[in-house]
Amino acid sequence: MGLLALALGYFAFGTSSLAPIGLSPSISADLGTTPARVGLLVSVFALTFAAAAPVAPGLLGRLDRRHMLLIGLAVMSAGGVLSAVATSYPMLAAARVVTALGAAAYAPQASAVGSLIVPPERRPRALAIVFGGMTAAAVLGVPLATFLGNLQGWRWALTVIAGLTVAALILVAITLPPVAAGAPPTVAAYRAVLRTPGAPPMVLTTLFFMAAQFTVYGVAAAYLADRFAATTGQTALILLAFGVLGVAGNAVAAFGGPRTITLTLSGLAVAFLGLTVAPARVGVAAGLFAFWAFFSQLYQAPQQSRLIALLPEHRAILLALNAAALYLGISLGSLLGGTLLPVAGARALTALALLPLACAVVAHVLSTLSEENVMSNDHSTLVRDYLEVVWNQGRTERAADYLAEDLIQHNPHLPDGRAPLVDYIEGARKQMPDLRFDVRRTIAEGDLVVAHSLFTAGDGGVAMAVVDIVRIADGVIAEHWDATETVPAATASGRPIL
Repeated sequence: MGLLALALGYFAFGTSSLAPIGLSPSISADLGTTPARVGLLVSVFALTFAAAAPVAPGLLGRLDRRHMLLIGLAVMSAGGVLSAVATSYPMLAAARVVTALGAAAYAPQASAVGSLIVPPERRPRALAIVFGGMTAAAVLGVPLATFLGNLQGWRWALTVIAGLTVAALILVAITLPPVAAGAPPTVAAYRAVLRTPGAPPMVLTTLFFMAAQFTVYGVAAAYLADRFAATTGQTALILLAFGVLGVAGNAVAAFGGPRTITLTLSGLAVAFLGLTVAPARVGVAAGLFAFWAFFSQLYQAPQQSRLIALLPEHRAILLALNAAALYLGISLGSLLGGTLLPVAGARALTALALLPLACAVVAHVLSTLSEENVMSNDHSTLVRDYLEVVWNQGRTERAADYLAEDLIQHNPHLPDGRAPLVDYIEGARKQMPDLRFDVRRTIAEGDLVVAHSLFTAGDGGVAMAVVDIVRIADGVIAEHWDATETVPAATASGRPIL
């Protein structure tokens, strides 16, 4: 239920950010401005969100994460109410800024909390559910807001959106348990994140990925009319199908991993190439847009999972930077599409969109190479530090820094859980106060680390060669296997066994 509450907040956020697209005629008529100026309200929201999202964790990051979510939703609700009662264009623009500030506090934390309240193996599905609210906003939220605006006026539409935000606030307060804040975000933390190999190219992948899509999608109606002679009704059906297929793609993304991002980039390239060379038939356009929609929504959940796995202790900062890049990409792509369509024409637009998509591919390749090196080094260091601090130094009070509370244990003499292992270590050190693990080699691949060590009791007794195999999840050891062998005085080959 907590994940659905977070998804409802995302739905309200997404609907609010895009609502002026469908409400522009009635807003412009009521406030005495042009539809083009009303369209700028989307950019006002996007740029405010992009600027505020990276800052929000630093300002509010010491709070319990649930409190931060509630503050964000409360500010979004206030901005929604102010938008509904705005009597002038400047007042409406200011209200949009308020709403975007609340969204900047809410959205990255919603993804972070969604990843924290489920076991690591369920994280991709949880993130897909939470972000599914954003996908549903494009399919249902914006058309419903447009329908309400046409039926009862734009103020009623914005009031309903504000009501949904309040409903999300209440559900989050009721269904989510307190979620402790992470490490306090400091300037040093931001610097560490930006200096982590893999982090900047991951965030840039999101920026270019969204820019490529919105180069076309941001002007979709005009593009379909110019390129495929689509009527207004046909365009509406194509965009509705786009949203529905996007929801399906987001659902499938729950079962994806890092390779899914490569798949979605490839799918977009195929779709844009197809739109560039396809004959000017509406049916062909509908099929290619459906193909594009499905692959486009395979991206977000796996990308957020990668960001969390890269730096779990700084997930709030990384997710905020990723969210900011997402909205910067939307703004950049919309600007490119609006500028290039009249100049280059509709057929060339999708070919030109391949340029930011190519940048996304390059950034993704760089992030993948860096990610593998960073995670392998970090995981090896974690295991070495655990053996040194907890076993060799006997500082079992630090065990929570290295071991999951629900540690899965394959040692035949130990039950699952961190506590039994801590009791075992403390008992062993009482009998052998000078015991020591001398790590000779570690090998890391993905989330697995193998450590080959020499164990000595410190009393001149028998030494053991120990192979520990551990699985890392959320920055701690989540699963453990081991095998031991007595170190003989001599071997048949004459070579040491370590």
